[in-house]
Parts: sequence; structure tokens; C-alpha cells
Amino acid sequence: MPVEPRTAASAGDTVATIRSHCAAGRYSQALALANASRAAGAPNPDLLFARGTVLLDWGRVREARTALTEAQS
Repeated sequence: MPVEPRTAASAGDTVATIRSHCAAGRYSQALALANASRAAGAPNPDLLFARGTVLLDWGRVREARTALTEAQS
């Protein structure tokens, strides 16, 4: 399924969608959306944090730490 990172949706809407996917256990979809959003524009701390949270919830701790550190910067 293709991921549309930012069409009319704001970063807040994208974060909400990422969280929704994650809450439903759809980690791969959540991460795909976070990665696409990250690639589509300037770094957004909320999107970076959401990406780190997805990785952490998925058990990918090392990657999560890197992503969360990047979000904090």
C-alpha cells in the first residue's frame, strides 16, 4: 500500500495516524508513514518522536534510541 506522507494532512494529523496504526499493532504501516513523512520535508520533532515511539513499541530498542535522540536535538 503506498503511503502519502503529507497531502492535505498536517503533521499533527500524521502523528495521530501513526499512533493509531501503532495502537492497533500495525507497526510496519506506522513506521512506513513516519519514514515517508520524514523524507518528505524538514525534520519535525513530533514526527521524529512518533517514529521513535513506533520503534520502541515494536521492540526495536536500538533504532528507537537513535530516533528519540534525533527528535530531542
